Amino acid sequence: MSVLITGGSGFIGSALAYKLKALGHTVFIYSHQNLDTLNKTYPQLTQNFAFIFKDTKDFPKVDAIVNLGGESISTQRLTQKRLNDILHSRLDLIELLKTKYQENLPKVFIQASATNIYDDGLDITEDTPLDKTFIQNSPLAKICSQVEAKVLSIKSDSTRVVLCRFSTVIGKNGGICNVLKYLPRPYFLDGNNYLPYIKVDTAVNALIYCLENSKIQGAVNMVDCNFNTLNEVLSLAYEKLPLKNFPIPWLKSLVALDRRGALMTVNQRIVPQKLLENGFKFK
Repeated sequence: MSVLITGGSGFIGSALAYKLKALGHTVFIYSHQNLDTLNKTYPQLTQNFAFIFKDTKDFPKVDAIVNLGGESISTQRLTQKRLNDILHSRLDLIELLKTKYQENLPKVFIQASATNIYDDGLDITEDTPLDKTFIQNSPLAKICSQVEAKVLSIKSDSTRVVLCRFSTVIGKNGGICNVLKYLPRPYFLDGNNYLPYIKVDTAVNALIYCLENSKIQGAVNMVDCNFNTLNEVLSLAYEKLPLKNFPIPWLKSLVALDRRGALMTVNQRIVPQKLLENGFKFK
Protein backbone atom coordinates (compact mmCIF):
# COMPACT_ATOMS: atom_id res chain seq x y z
CA MET A 1 0.00 0.00 0.00
CA SER A 2 1.19 3.53 -0.75
CA VAL A 3 0.26 6.11 1.88
CA LEU A 4 0.56 9.90 2.07
CA ILE A 5 0.81 11.20 5.64
CA THR A 6 0.31 14.87 6.39
CA GLY A 7 1.69 15.93 9.75
CA GLY A 8 4.21 13.15 9.25
CA SER A 9 6.91 14.92 11.23
CA GLY A 10 4.62 15.12 14.27
CA PHE A 11 4.34 12.80 17.25
CA ILE A 12 1.75 10.38 15.84
CA GLY A 13 2.61 10.94 12.18
CA SER A 14 6.30 10.05 12.48
CA ALA A 15 5.53 6.94 14.54
CA LEU A 16 2.97 5.91 11.92
CA ALA A 17 5.42 6.51 9.07
CA TYR A 18 8.10 4.28 10.60
CA LYS A 19 5.59 1.52 11.43
CA LEU A 20 4.13 1.52 7.91
CA LYS A 21 7.60 1.41 6.38
CA ALA A 22 8.57 -1.50 8.65
CA LEU A 23 5.48 -3.35 7.39
CA GLY A 24 6.64 -2.89 3.80
CA HIS A 25 4.35 -0.04 2.73
CA THR A 26 5.45 2.95 0.63
CA VAL A 27 5.21 6.19 2.62
CA PHE A 28 5.20 9.82 1.48
CA ILE A 29 5.15 12.69 3.98
CA TYR A 30 3.59 16.07 3.28
CA SER A 31 5.06 19.04 5.15
CA HIS A 32 4.40 22.79 5.15
CA GLN A 33 8.04 23.35 6.15
CA ASN A 34 10.81 23.60 3.57
CA LEU A 35 13.38 20.86 3.09
CA ASP A 36 16.27 22.82 4.64
CA THR A 37 14.31 23.28 7.86
CA LEU A 38 13.29 19.64 7.87
CA ASN A 39 16.89 18.50 7.36
CA LYS A 40 17.91 20.46 10.44
CA THR A 41 14.94 19.51 12.61
CA TYR A 42 14.09 15.98 11.49
CA PRO A 43 17.21 14.59 9.73
CA GLN A 44 16.24 10.96 10.30
CA LEU A 45 12.86 11.49 8.66
CA THR A 46 14.26 13.20 5.60
CA GLN A 47 16.81 10.39 5.18
CA ASN A 48 14.13 7.69 5.34
CA PHE A 49 11.09 9.15 3.56
CA ALA A 50 10.14 11.06 0.43
CA PHE A 51 8.70 14.49 1.28
CA ILE A 52 5.97 16.36 -0.58
CA PHE A 53 5.43 20.12 -0.31
CA LYS A 54 2.62 22.53 -1.13
CA ASP A 55 4.33 23.71 -4.30
CA THR A 56 5.06 20.16 -5.49
CA LYS A 57 3.46 20.07 -8.92
CA ASP A 58 2.34 16.46 -9.03
CA PHE A 59 1.45 14.72 -5.80
CA PRO A 60 2.13 10.96 -5.95
CA LYS A 61 -0.67 8.54 -6.68
CA VAL A 62 -1.46 6.78 -3.40
CA ASP A 63 -3.87 4.20 -2.03
CA ALA A 64 -4.53 6.15 1.15
CA ILE A 65 -4.16 9.54 2.80
CA VAL A 66 -3.79 9.96 6.55
CA ASN A 67 -4.37 13.63 7.28
CA LEU A 68 -2.88 14.48 10.67
CA GLY A 69 -1.72 17.97 9.69
CA GLY A 70 -2.67 21.34 11.11
CA GLU A 71 -1.59 23.81 13.77
CA SER A 72 -1.11 22.30 17.23
CA ILE A 73 -3.76 22.83 19.89
CA SER A 74 -1.44 22.37 22.86
CA THR A 75 1.64 24.49 22.10
CA GLN A 76 0.18 27.99 22.43
CA ARG A 77 -2.52 29.77 24.40
CA LEU A 78 -5.89 29.44 22.71
CA THR A 79 -6.65 33.04 21.83
CA GLN A 80 -9.34 33.67 19.25
CA LYS A 81 -6.63 34.26 16.64
CA ARG A 82 -4.98 30.98 17.54
CA LEU A 83 -8.31 29.13 17.30
CA ASN A 84 -8.85 30.63 13.85
CA ASP A 85 -5.36 29.54 12.81
CA ILE A 86 -6.03 26.00 14.05
CA LEU A 87 -9.30 25.80 12.12
CA HIS A 88 -8.07 27.26 8.83
CA SER A 89 -4.84 25.26 8.85
CA ARG A 90 -7.01 22.14 8.77
CA LEU A 91 -9.64 23.34 6.31
CA ASP A 92 -6.99 24.70 3.93
CA LEU A 93 -5.06 21.44 4.02
CA ILE A 94 -8.16 19.40 3.22
CA GLU A 95 -8.90 21.74 0.32
CA LEU A 96 -5.33 21.37 -0.96
CA LEU A 97 -5.60 17.58 -0.87
CA LYS A 98 -8.98 17.68 -2.63
CA THR A 99 -7.47 19.85 -5.36
CA LYS A 100 -4.33 17.75 -5.81
CA TYR A 101 -6.29 14.48 -5.91
CA GLN A 102 -9.52 15.58 -7.56
CA GLU A 103 -8.86 13.33 -10.55
CA ASN A 104 -7.47 10.43 -8.55
CA LEU A 105 -8.85 10.23 -5.02
CA PRO A 106 -7.40 7.40 -2.92
CA LYS A 107 -9.39 4.42 -1.71
CA VAL A 108 -9.31 5.64 1.88
CA PHE A 109 -8.97 9.07 3.46
CA ILE A 110 -8.33 9.18 7.22
CA GLN A 111 -8.89 12.54 8.89
CA ALA A 112 -7.76 13.44 12.39
CA SER A 113 -10.49 14.89 14.60
CA ALA A 114 -10.81 14.85 18.38
CA THR A 115 -13.02 13.71 21.24
CA ASN A 116 -13.48 17.41 22.04
CA ILE A 117 -16.50 17.15 19.74
CA TYR A 118 -18.37 15.39 22.57
CA ASP A 119 -19.91 17.02 25.62
CA ASP A 120 -19.28 15.45 29.02
CA GLY A 121 -21.01 12.14 29.61
CA LEU A 122 -20.71 8.44 30.35
CA ASP A 123 -20.45 5.55 27.88
CA ILE A 124 -20.12 7.78 24.82
CA THR A 125 -19.85 5.86 21.53
CA GLU A 126 -19.63 6.87 17.90
CA ASP A 127 -23.42 6.48 17.76
CA THR A 128 -24.03 8.98 20.56
CA PRO A 129 -25.86 11.96 19.03
CA LEU A 130 -23.74 15.11 18.97
CA ASP A 131 -25.07 18.05 20.98
CA LYS A 132 -25.44 20.92 18.50
CA THR A 133 -25.79 23.53 21.25
CA PHE A 134 -22.59 22.31 22.91
CA ILE A 135 -20.74 22.40 19.59
CA GLN A 136 -21.82 25.99 18.94
CA ASN A 137 -20.65 27.08 22.40
CA SER A 138 -17.38 25.14 22.52
CA PRO A 139 -14.57 26.52 20.29
CA LEU A 140 -12.75 23.19 20.07
CA ALA A 141 -15.92 21.20 19.40
CA LYS A 142 -16.85 23.66 16.66
CA ILE A 143 -13.43 23.20 15.01
CA CYS A 144 -13.86 19.40 15.06
CA SER A 145 -17.36 19.68 13.60
CA GLN A 146 -16.29 21.98 10.76
CA VAL A 147 -13.27 19.83 9.90
CA GLU A 148 -15.36 16.65 9.83
CA ALA A 149 -18.02 18.28 7.65
CA LYS A 150 -15.34 19.48 5.22
CA VAL A 151 -13.69 16.12 4.80
CA LEU A 152 -16.98 14.22 4.45
CA SER A 153 -17.45 16.04 1.14
CA ILE A 154 -14.69 13.76 -0.19
CA LYS A 155 -16.63 10.59 0.59
CA SER A 156 -17.79 8.59 -2.41
CA ASP A 157 -18.41 5.01 -3.53
CA SER A 158 -14.70 4.75 -4.33
CA THR A 159 -13.28 6.70 -1.36
CA ARG A 160 -13.85 5.57 2.20
CA VAL A 161 -13.60 8.37 4.79
CA VAL A 162 -12.61 7.66 8.40
CA LEU A 163 -12.85 10.35 11.10
CA CYS A 164 -10.40 9.43 13.84
CA ARG A 165 -11.45 11.27 17.00
CA PHE A 166 -8.25 11.38 19.04
CA SER A 167 -8.20 11.73 22.79
CA THR A 168 -5.20 12.75 24.93
CA VAL A 169 -2.16 10.93 23.52
CA ILE A 170 0.44 9.44 25.84
CA GLY A 171 3.92 8.41 24.77
CA LYS A 172 7.60 9.12 25.24
CA ASN A 173 8.79 12.47 23.85
CA GLY A 174 5.39 13.61 22.65
CA GLY A 175 1.77 14.28 23.42
CA ILE A 176 0.90 15.19 26.97
CA CYS A 177 4.25 13.75 28.16
CA ASN A 178 6.12 16.37 26.15
CA VAL A 179 4.01 19.14 27.68
CA LEU A 180 4.53 17.89 31.23
CA LYS A 181 8.16 16.74 31.17
CA TYR A 182 9.54 19.99 32.62
CA LEU A 183 6.95 20.19 35.39
CA PRO A 184 6.67 18.46 38.76
CA ARG A 185 4.23 15.55 38.79
CA PRO A 186 0.84 17.22 39.31
CA TYR A 187 -1.89 15.71 41.44
CA PHE A 188 -5.23 17.48 41.30
CA LEU A 189 -7.19 17.27 44.53
CA ASP A 190 -10.36 17.42 42.43
CA GLY A 191 -8.94 15.36 39.56
CA ASN A 192 -11.44 12.49 39.66
CA ASN A 193 -12.99 13.41 36.33
CA TYR A 194 -12.70 10.82 33.57
CA LEU A 195 -10.15 11.81 30.91
CA PRO A 196 -10.12 9.78 27.67
CA TYR A 197 -6.63 8.89 26.47
CA ILE A 198 -4.72 6.62 24.12
CA LYS A 199 -1.11 5.48 24.05
CA VAL A 200 0.76 6.43 20.89
CA ASP A 201 1.58 2.83 19.98
CA THR A 202 -2.09 1.91 20.25
CA ALA A 203 -3.03 4.96 18.17
CA VAL A 204 -0.62 3.93 15.41
CA ASN A 205 -1.89 0.34 15.40
CA ALA A 206 -5.49 1.59 15.30
CA LEU A 207 -4.73 3.89 12.36
CA ILE A 208 -3.21 1.00 10.42
CA TYR A 209 -6.23 -1.14 11.32
CA CYS A 210 -8.51 1.56 9.90
CA LEU A 211 -6.41 1.70 6.74
CA GLU A 212 -6.59 -2.04 6.18
CA ASN A 213 -10.17 -2.77 7.29
CA SER A 214 -12.59 -1.75 4.55
CA LYS A 215 -15.59 -2.09 6.88
CA ILE A 216 -14.47 0.84 9.03
CA GLN A 217 -15.71 4.26 8.00
CA GLY A 218 -17.15 7.38 9.59
CA ALA A 219 -16.32 8.35 13.16
CA VAL A 220 -13.88 6.20 15.14
CA ASN A 221 -13.14 6.92 18.80
CA MET A 222 -9.37 6.78 19.27
CA VAL A 223 -9.43 6.07 22.98
CA ASP A 224 -8.20 3.32 25.26
CA CYS A 225 -10.69 0.63 26.25
CA ASN A 226 -10.11 1.45 29.94
CA PHE A 227 -11.68 4.38 31.77
CA ASN A 228 -9.18 6.40 33.83
CA THR A 229 -9.45 9.58 35.84
CA LEU A 230 -7.28 12.62 35.16
CA ASN A 231 -4.91 11.75 37.99
CA GLU A 232 -4.63 8.16 36.77
CA VAL A 233 -3.82 9.35 33.24
CA LEU A 234 -1.18 11.71 34.62
CA SER A 235 0.33 8.79 36.53
CA LEU A 236 0.57 6.86 33.25
CA ALA A 237 2.24 9.84 31.60
CA TYR A 238 4.77 10.14 34.42
CA GLU A 239 5.27 6.43 35.04
CA LYS A 240 8.93 6.54 33.94
CA LEU A 241 9.78 9.61 36.02
CA PRO A 242 10.68 9.19 39.74
CA LEU A 243 8.97 12.40 40.85
CA LYS A 244 6.82 13.11 43.88
CA ASN A 245 3.27 14.33 43.47
CA PHE A 246 2.76 18.09 43.50
CA PRO A 247 -0.78 18.71 44.82
CA ILE A 248 -2.89 21.31 43.02
CA PRO A 249 -6.17 22.27 44.74
CA TRP A 250 -8.40 23.65 41.99
CA LEU A 251 -8.49 21.94 38.62
CA LYS A 252 -11.05 24.29 37.08
CA SER A 253 -8.85 27.27 37.83
CA LEU A 254 -6.77 26.07 34.85
CA VAL A 255 -9.51 27.12 32.48
CA ALA A 256 -9.52 30.65 33.84
CA LEU A 257 -5.76 30.84 33.30
CA ASP A 258 -5.67 29.22 29.86
CA ARG A 259 -8.34 27.72 27.60
CA ARG A 260 -6.12 24.70 27.12
CA GLY A 261 -7.06 23.76 30.68
CA ALA A 262 -10.45 22.71 29.30
CA LEU A 263 -8.69 19.72 27.71
CA MET A 264 -8.10 18.37 31.23
CA THR A 265 -11.40 19.31 32.86
CA VAL A 266 -13.61 17.15 30.65
CA ASN A 267 -15.50 14.32 32.33
CA GLN A 268 -16.00 11.72 29.60
CA ARG A 269 -16.12 7.95 29.52
CA ILE A 270 -15.72 7.31 25.80
CA VAL A 271 -15.97 3.81 24.35
CA PRO A 272 -13.94 2.74 21.27
CA GLN A 273 -17.00 0.85 20.08
CA LYS A 274 -16.22 0.76 16.37
CA LEU A 275 -12.70 -0.56 16.90
CA LEU A 276 -13.94 -3.23 19.32
CA GLU A 277 -16.82 -4.31 17.09
CA ASN A 278 -14.44 -4.72 14.16
CA GLY A 279 -12.03 -6.89 16.10
CA PHE A 280 -9.22 -4.49 17.01
CA LYS A 281 -7.15 -5.86 19.89
CA PHE A 282 -5.96 -3.46 22.57
CA LYS A 283 -2.66 -4.39 24.22
